[in-house]
Amino acid sequence: NKADTEFMLRAVSNEGVVLYYDGLIKFETLSGGAIVRGDIEVTEDLQVDDNLTVLDNANFAGNTVQITSNIVTAAEFKGRADETIRVQVNEGTNGNWYPVMTNKTGQQTLHRDTRLKFNGGTLSVTGDLIAFASDDRLKTNKEQLTGALDKVCSLSGFTFNFNETAGELGFNTDHTYVGVSAQDVQKVLPEAVYPAPASDEYITVQYEKIVPLLIEAIKELSDKVSALEDKLNN
Repeated sequence: NKADTEFMLRAVSNEGVVLYYDGLIKFETLSGGAIVRGDIEVTEDLQVDDNLTVLDNANFAGNTVQITSNIVTAAEFKGRADETIRVQVNEGTNGNWYPVMTNKTGQQTLHRDTRLKFNGGTLSVTGDLIAFASDDRLKTNKEQLTGALDKVCSLSGFTFNFNETAGELGFNTDHTYVGVSAQDVQKVLPEAVYPAPASDEYITVQYEKIVPLLIEAIKELSDKVSALEDKLNN
C-alpha cells in the first residue's frame, strides 16, 4: 500500500495470486482453483461450467450450475436450504426418499415415484390409501350406535353441481357430483363432519366414517327381516 505497511496484491511465481482488503486475504488462487473469503455479490447472471462447492456443508454439484433471476439450475442438489430444512433429497435411486415437489404440466408430483399426484385440488393415489387406526387394542369408551336404521333413513343421496360460491373457493361448477348433505349427517352422526379444507366457514363429510352407521343399519334391518320371517313361518 501507499505507506508500504501491508499487502494489497501479492503474486508469486508457481504459488498464485492473493488479493487483500485491509490486510485480510479475500481472494486466493490455488493449483486446483480459487478461494473467496467472504460474501460474493453478483449483479448479473452467474454461470459455472464445472463443480461449484459452497462452504458450510452445502454443495451444488453437476456439470453446469446456473443462477439466473434467483433460480438455481443444476443436475443435482445436495445440502439443506434455509427455507426447506424439513425436505431432504436422496441423490440416487436407492435408500430413503423424502417428498419433493416437481413441476409438471398441470400437476405436481411427490417423489419417490409418481403414484401420488394432485391436480387442481384432486388427490390421486394408484395404490392403497392407509390412514388413521382401527385396532381395537387402541380404543376405549366404546359405545354401540343405536337407531342406526332411522338415522340412515333420514339421510338422502343425490347428484349435484357446485354453485357460484363454491366456484369461488376453487370447486368445478360444471362437473356433476354425488353425495349427501353435511348438515343432515351432522344431525345424526356429528363425528363424521369436519370443517371443509377449502374454508372453515363450511363443513364437509368424512364419508368412511358413515360406514359404521351403515353396518349397524343393515344389522337392524336384518333383525326386522328375521322377525318377519319368523312371524310368517309361525
